[in-house]
Amino acid sequence: MAFASAAAASGDGPAAGGGLVLAPDARVLLFREARTAHSFSGAPVTDEQVQAIHDLVTYGPTAFNQSPLRVTLVRTPEARERLVRHMAEGNRVRAAGLAAGPMNGYDAAGLRPRAEFLDGDHEPLMVVNSCGPGPDAWFPRSPRLPYGDVVTTV
Repeated sequence: MAFASAAAASGDGPAAGGGLVLAPDARVLLFREARTAHSFSGAPVTDEQVQAIHDLVTYGPTAFNQSPLRVTLVRTPEARERLVRHMAEGNRVRAAGLAAGPMNGYDAAGLRPRAEFLDGDHEPLMVVNSCGPGPDAWFPRSPRLPYGDVVTTV
């Protein structure tokens, strides 16, 4: 595999990274330091930021090359209020902009027929709210389960 060989030759590959090809600084940024924000700055996500995110996720694995990703940007206060009505009670505060992250607690059947949110050919997978982190956005990380409690070999 050329990618793995090039990474190994650069010192960032499996031999140098505990069996991982991803560079150590990328692992820290994407996994060890990643957090859910618990407050928003109020600054909107720009079209350029959405495009940059799309450019990254375009190259992720797909189901049989079907490219199932569809994104609906809910930008107006009126559209946000219509969306919030379909959120599970525990996620309504998050959808209103007081936290950031993916949410799967919502009324999918309620979103399905709404042309403003979906085109009729796709099913909702999740709702993701996003904005820059606000003041005191990061709570201390809760403990994670150790390897032995997570991995089972059969």
